[in-house]
Amino acid sequence: MSRRSHRPSPIKQFILWSLLACVLIVTALGLYGYFWVQSYLRSDAIRVMLEARLGQLAQGEAKLTSLEWSGPAAYISTASLTPGQPTGWRKVEAEGVQSQVDWSGVREGVWRVPVVTMDWLKLELTPPPAPAVQGATAVVEKAPASVVADSPTPVAPPSAPAWLQGWIPQRTDVQKVEVASLEVGPPKGALGTRLHEARVVAKPAVDAGAWTLEGRGGKLLLPGWKDDLALQVVNARVDGRALTINHGAARWLGDSEITARGELPFQGGRPWKFTGAITHLELRHALPPAWQNKLHGVLEADYEVEPGVLSASVTVKNGVVENLPLLTRIADFTRTDRFRRVALEQAKGDVTRRGADLEIRKLVLQSSGLLRIEGDLDIKGRDLSGILQVGVSTDALRWMPGAQTQVFTESRPSGPPGFAWTEVRLTGTLDSPREDLSNRLLAAMGKELIAAPLGMAEKGIEVLGTAGGEPGKGAAEVGKEVLKTTEDAAGKVMESGADLLKGVVPLFGK
Repeated sequence: MSRRSHRPSPIKQFILWSLLACVLIVTALGLYGYFWVQSYLRSDAIRVMLEARLGQLAQGEAKLTSLEWSGPAAYISTASLTPGQPTGWRKVEAEGVQSQVDWSGVREGVWRVPVVTMDWLKLELTPPPAPAVQGATAVVEKAPASVVADSPTPVAPPSAPAWLQGWIPQRTDVQKVEVASLEVGPPKGALGTRLHEARVVAKPAVDAGAWTLEGRGGKLLLPGWKDDLALQVVNARVDGRALTINHGAARWLGDSEITARGELPFQGGRPWKFTGAITHLELRHALPPAWQNKLHGVLEADYEVEPGVLSASVTVKNGVVENLPLLTRIADFTRTDRFRRVALEQAKGDVTRRGADLEIRKLVLQSSGLLRIEGDLDIKGRDLSGILQVGVSTDALRWMPGAQTQVFTESRPSGPPGFAWTEVRLTGTLDSPREDLSNRLLAAMGKELIAAPLGMAEKGIEVLGTAGGEPGKGAAEVGKEVLKTTEDAAGKVMESGADLLKGVVPLFGK
């Protein structure tokens, strides 16, 4: 029995060869498209396309150096971006830009970039506008027509085949940006906030065009401050309208910490504003040298800052006041050493700074059972002025002849018990403050001694001599002599008593 040869029919052969040809054509086209895309990515055309797209997004002009590839990784040595319209920033510069393309995204019509890293990124902010000059004509610099991209950006160079242009991705998906060293600030020489050497990671936010930022490390210098803030962490969000700080924390002087939250608008018409808190700030770090041995404690504050104004509610914990001439004088008069070094159970006030001027309102200083001070202070440059309500315990005042009857004559039923009050006016400078309490105490004591019986007057003069130090010894001797003379001598002392006492006991700040 013979075997019959089995051959496929001509129709089947045609179908098979057609399928094979289609596979070969598709493969060839795919290889052609792959090699064309690889060639395109390594050509100058991709750099031009990226510049155009970045410029279109910023409505400005972008500049990139030559693009270098190593497998799927791309490297740009330097890049810059300049806005074409006035905005809150004027230039962005970057160095050492590296990225890697995930080719699987091309099938989905997107250039997928898992991460972009930068060695250095600088954001140069627009400095505040100069004050307008009356009669001057404002000149607005317009961006050249080539800067503002109004026309659609070509998605591929003209040499690309028409069938291939439809396969080239139309959008870019950057999933993360890492910056090793970020700098933010106005141009060199201009005043403004400056940030440098910060590490930042940026990721796209849920809404298009917005990014979430996380920064760590770096140093922040605020206008008018001499010391940098050591940045710990910043969580923020940035979009085309503003930079919003959700939470920021930094180390300052010593072990102190500052937190901040607020908004920095990029467009004019809205001022920036930040709020936050200061904790664990030792007063010795913040006070001028002349006051570092007078005030001690740990400052904490809630603050609010906007252009030109800083407001804060300040509290000092574990406060101590010492080496103040006024307190030393009261200690001498009252024979109460607790006045020489006063521990404060309460120390607080509202502080507002405008330029070099400082306002202190609702000041409260209290040492229970000894002293309480309330009032307002103004410091303009180095000049000091203020009105204080001073309360001293009635137990301490019994050693001061005339103090309760002529000086501390006010009472406050609604206030803390056990204090007698008087008003004190402050003048002078921070380095040499003056007050009017010592004069009144001395005058009251002099009048009380003149009117007192001989034995009490002698005792009072001894107190006065002790309070006055070495010059007081002469005062005691003179006082005793006066009391032993006639009535005319007493009248003479009455007329010039205040002058005599001023010469005996040095005044506060003199």
